Amino acid sequence: MTTRSHHDNVEKQFGSQANAYLTSAVHASGRDLQRLAERLSAFPLACVLDMGCGAGHASFTAAQNVKQVVAYDLSAQMLEVVARAAKDKGLDNIATRQGYAESLPFEDNAFDLVISRYSAHHWHDVGRALREVNRVLKPGGVLIVMDVMSPGHPVRDIWLQTVEALRDTSHVRNYSSG
Repeated sequence: MTTRSHHDNVEKQFGSQANAYLTSAVHASGRDLQRLAERLSAFPLACVLDMGCGAGHASFTAAQNVKQVVAYDLSAQMLEVVARAAKDKGLDNIATRQGYAESLPFEDNAFDLVISRYSAHHWHDVGRALREVNRVLKPGGVLIVMDVMSPGHPVRDIWLQTVEALRDTSHVRNYSSG
């Protein structure tokens, strides 16, 4: 699959479901968001990039703890949902920006932290995306990734990747910690 067709597939998969992701209890809550808030509370003056923000739940959590958040996603519809929900929540420190994880439209050293929740397994080229993260992070900056992980065992990995690809046509790969 080419990069362009993959990005089109991601946009198609998630754009039409943007409002459902905003109201999804699974996406709107969780221990990971609580831990993110705890971690970000140590950075009240930070500028944060939320890569693959989806409906904005990590962005909303971040915005309550830091100075500025850029909610970044491939889906224009998701970003419209984020902007509307941020306004409804009184979070005026969230800006939205559309684009690819593999080609970030930001200056070098622009962010104190980069966060990503349930997005990296959709990135067409995770290595390139991580090089972009490294470029836009300030020296000493922090990357926080929250995502589904592969169990690492070859047979279980094949099963997981197959189930995910059948369930979600924009899925690329769940990574293991090893």
